[in-house]
Amino acid sequence: MKIKTGIQKLGFGHCKLATSKRGFTIAEMLLVLIIIGLLMSIGARTYYKERDRFVYNDSLTKVLLLIRSARDSATSSRGVPIGGKNVVPPSGYGVYINLEPLTGEPNFTLFASTTALDPANPVLNTKFNKSTDTILDTLRLPGQIHFQFFKFNQGSAWEEKWTKVGADYQHTATEAVILFRPPLAESYIAGGVSGTYSDLQDIGMRFFNPDSPVESPKRCQYITFNKIRTFAEISYSDCTESTYPAL
Repeated sequence: MKIKTGIQKLGFGHCKLATSKRGFTIAEMLLVLIIIGLLMSIGARTYYKERDRFVYNDSLTKVLLLIRSARDSATSSRGVPIGGKNVVPPSGYGVYINLEPLTGEPNFTLFASTTALDPANPVLNTKFNKSTDTILDTLRLPGQIHFQFFKFNQGSAWEEKWTKVGADYQHTATEAVILFRPPLAESYIAGGVSGTYSDLQDIGMRFFNPDSPVESPKRCQYITFNKIRTFAEISYSDCTESTYPAL
């Protein structure tokens, strides 16, 4: 008597693996490709949305850093090379803000006020001179962020610098400067058009993200600065407010 193996006892001795010659149909392959395409499309939209949001927030942070760097340089009495010596600029450090810069020029310029004092105002230089002041850092805003306009406070109420020409609005204020004078970072704010400035109490800069989703409320941000607190803060407001000219 022959001894059967364990496999034969279990009845698997003559089993064959089931095979199928049926493959994927064209319709099934197309369906898979469509699903993959949809997932990639959703992922790409999410990626670009998050990227633009990061660039937008990063730009606002850099604006704040420039203003705070000017203040910190004044409080630390930082020196800059002037005439072969390391000198603390008597008019201090500031940020020049340009709403409508020329091609290739920055919107924000961190500078040391090293221009010779104005004989008419020997205590403080209140303007930025890109030829003679010492430029320390610059920032040009990317396309993901729109610098829309200024709001100025001259001591009584906030004023929006717009002029209506026909059916359109035009900016009447395109420049501003924030200065901090050592050693206590005494601040000075001025703004106006093409170097014609007026002394201000507060300044607000309105920014808008053009890539914000259409289905959600448009959001904009103000970066505001005032003489009393001597630091910048971010406040949020809705860009659809009726008090603003149409976007």
